[in-house]
Amino acid sequence: MKDYDVQHLPLDQIDKNPFNPRGRGEEGDIKELLKSIENSGLYYPILVNKKADERFEIIEGHRRYAVFKLKAQRHPDFAEIPALVINVGAEYLTKIFREINDTAKKLTGKQWLDVFALGGKADDLPTRLAPGIRALGVMFTPAELLRIAQRTGPSVHGMARRVCTFIGFDVENLDQLRSVVAWLINSEDTVNVRVAMKEGLNQSVKNAIENKTRMNGAPYPNGEIVPYVRPKEPQAVAAE
Repeated sequence: MKDYDVQHLPLDQIDKNPFNPRGRGEEGDIKELLKSIENSGLYYPILVNKKADERFEIIEGHRRYAVFKLKAQRHPDFAEIPALVINVGAEYLTKIFREINDTAKKLTGKQWLDVFALGGKADDLPTRLAPGIRALGVMFTPAELLRIAQRTGPSVHGMARRVCTFIGFDVENLDQLRSVVAWLINSEDTVNVRVAMKEGLNQSVKNAIENKTRMNGAPYPNGEIVPYVRPKEPQAVAAE
């Protein structure tokens, strides 16, 4: 069993976990927790790992940490936070992060896609989400995955495969599959796509994909955020 103890750590000695999804711990995400801590105090310490440089990295408790950071701006009493300190190797950190957040069902599919795009290992993803996230990881760069995570979850991959089959694309052709995934993300039109598929309007769907429009011909509501050209493999770039 790993050694651990509870310490009061200065906030400026604590680093966020690089796999922590964006949005968690932001001010809008912590309003209720802020009220709770103001009224009742902190019931549970955060969980951190002590690093080789003597700093500490959060494993669990980003929202509590964010509350203390916010409060510390006006109240010196919040300059330190109770933390359960462990000391484990980097190879265990993602697994611990996954087990804590997945067991408690704290992360959504979008947030797990974020974790993967930020460098999380595919083997540490929740079983129910791993196939879709792995598939997206083959088709898109990490930077694109971060943008995809803002707009939709890993389930878009399954929808894209159905659309490919419906319009006559080859689901094993990554460029064609990638173009459909990108279109679903950009068009934000999955409800109308499902209706079109039920009514057999395969040419209408194909036209929208090829013309990069919504089903009704309107432009993408938020512009095109995912390029359609698949990134070149490093070997191909080096050969040019």
